Amino acid sequence: MDYGNLKSRIRMSILYFQANVHGGLVIGTTNLSEFLTGYFTKFGDGACDLEPIINLTKSEVWNMAEIMGVPESIIRKPPSAGLWEGQRDEDELGLSYREIDNAVSEFRKNGRFPDTPAGEKIRELYNRSDHKRRLPLALED
Repeated sequence: MDYGNLKSRIRMSILYFQANVHGGLVIGTTNLSEFLTGYFTKFGDGACDLEPIINLTKSEVWNMAEIMGVPESIIRKPPSAGLWEGQRDEDELGLSYREIDNAVSEFRKNGRFPDTPAGEKIRELYNRSDHKRRLPLALED
């Protein structure tokens, strides 16, 4: 995990360097399923200037990719942050994106995750990763 976080932060440093050199912005790739489960590295792949798909579940991103004509081989490739050989998102999360997206849909509707084993796991991930979705703490006068 430590190596994976370091790799993610180094990638982000390179992206920001390139954005600065070329006068551009860093565009994020975090989707709602990853955001709510905390499946991103703080100040790594979670750092960007614009998050265009953060309100879409992983399933909605796949659907959008199909509509846009993205090759099937890319859409069906098992999701991976590419942090080490053989790394797969669903293995790390312990849930499929179908399970996560179903729970996230419930969260969108009712403001809470379902009372199911998957919902409980996602609630735990959500609570444990709360710090990733907040600005750094600051001392007050």
